[in-house]
Amino acid sequence: MPTPVPSNVLFKIAHPDLYERNPFNVLNLPVDATAKDIRRRKEDIEAAFDAGTEAEEFRNMLPGDDDRKMPTRAEVEQLFSVLEDPEKRIAYSLFWFWPDSSETPGGGRRLSNPNGEFGHSSVIAKWEEKARGSSAASSSPTVAKHNLAVFHHMMGLAYELALRKYNIKTADTPADVPQHWKAAIYWWNDVSEQADFWHAVSENVSALDDPRLDYRFARALRDQFAFAFDQINVELAIDFAKRGREADARRQVEYMKLSQPESDDVEGTFDDAFAGLLRQTEAIVKTSGYEADKMPREGLKKACEILSRTEESLRIARTIFEKGNPIRNSIITTIIAGVRSCLISFGNITNDWNACLSKTEQLFDIAETREQIEIVTKDKKSILSIIDSTREPCVICGKPIRENENACRINVPLYGKIAINDDNKSVSYKSKTLSFAICPQCNLFRRLKNENSFLDYPDIVAHPLVQKELNVGWNLGDKISDNAVESVFWERERAEAQPGIPHETTLLYEEKDLRRILKQMGRSDSDVEQALVRAKKFGICK
Repeated sequence: MPTPVPSNVLFKIAHPDLYERNPFNVLNLPVDATAKDIRRRKEDIEAAFDAGTEAEEFRNMLPGDDDRKMPTRAEVEQLFSVLEDPEKRIAYSLFWFWPDSSETPGGGRRLSNPNGEFGHSSVIAKWEEKARGSSAASSSPTVAKHNLAVFHHMMGLAYELALRKYNIKTADTPADVPQHWKAAIYWWNDVSEQADFWHAVSENVSALDDPRLDYRFARALRDQFAFAFDQINVELAIDFAKRGREADARRQVEYMKLSQPESDDVEGTFDDAFAGLLRQTEAIVKTSGYEADKMPREGLKKACEILSRTEESLRIARTIFEKGNPIRNSIITTIIAGVRSCLISFGNITNDWNACLSKTEQLFDIAETREQIEIVTKDKKSILSIIDSTREPCVICGKPIRENENACRINVPLYGKIAINDDNKSVSYKSKTLSFAICPQCNLFRRLKNENSFLDYPDIVAHPLVQKELNVGWNLGDKISDNAVESVFWERERAEAQPGIPHETTLLYEEKDLRRILKQMGRSDSDVEQALVRAKKFGICK
């Protein structure tokens, strides 16, 4: 990168409207204008404003746009103040016509033909002759090369601004636009490598005789020049990419590559010029990530913000750079990392991993390199694993049932807490149902085998939840059986007959002993006989 100076003046003025804002162009002043020349010109323009004839002073500032808004009085005042800044004056003089010692028509002012239209073919032709060494003139060709660079650069930028302003279709771009650009780059590359050119710049600095400038300023201009020149194309490329004009954006990229033909690291220089896109993306991700760390519940929202706010940078990067370009890869990697961080914060605090999964899947539309795709794939698998661990498994095969699967259920009825009613003839009991999910595949097999009851599945009966209920006195079934009712009555009778014997103890009575016990309890003969029948049935009497 260039050696920084306090003002970085070339970077401040190097924008697509460089020539539109150039005070030497707008005010129609030569770059070597004296203080007296500037004062007189200022008086003339003020008089024109007072007389309402200012349009005559500013017509044909640039080619290709007759609808350009004329500068206001305040804007003119600002341009005159620019000329009072020695750094800006020298910087703008680099991008305007220099006077030719051979008195070639033009004299450092606007190029206008006798009809007042922009351009003067005879002037351009003489500069061409001198620059290429075919002229008999004895003066150095440096000025001619510089002026040709300025002319073609100005023409190229004028057309670019018109394309942007009037949204001209790329297919309708005049053929001479790339010709102007190639000529501008050719002459700028030529002249900026010549010691004579920078010696002339140093002389212009000395001629101002301003204590605010010294020899280091001219050296800084030389260091900044190529990067400032590229900055103009960077802005155009980004602007065209924002407008969806991919061909025009890439055309600017090609111009940049032409402007660095001797560089040992063209790609590195090229990437440096567009590094602002990456910095912008990093700033967005950093801000949203910081907010997600402070408020994890806002993590999903911040992830969405990253995707939304970096959408333009991503589109520009994909328009300008080919796949595999370091800047393009870095922008994508930064976006993915930022979204992942926000989603992790959100998922850990809310357990809403389904929302995280949906947003993670969007990252597949962004990821390009194998490493990026692997990272997103790994994240998706991890999230799915977390979600599966919280989903109800199929009671038959054990696999988690996903939300989008049409799961069926199989019910296991239970009854328990049986009690004999006051009439001593009937019982009451409680019932409940355990419900288990069955995945669509297992349910299909169940139907094909006509297996409709839970009793058809030993694994369900052996399920820990079912066994837990059986162990505390519940029984399988939706209603109590006759045998169970008999058992309840007999258990009560046994408890009354031998109150000191634990309920779980198995007793075996002789029939005569059992009859005697029942008689002692005051049972009638019919009750005794019925109780004996039940006792024999349950193996308690022999």
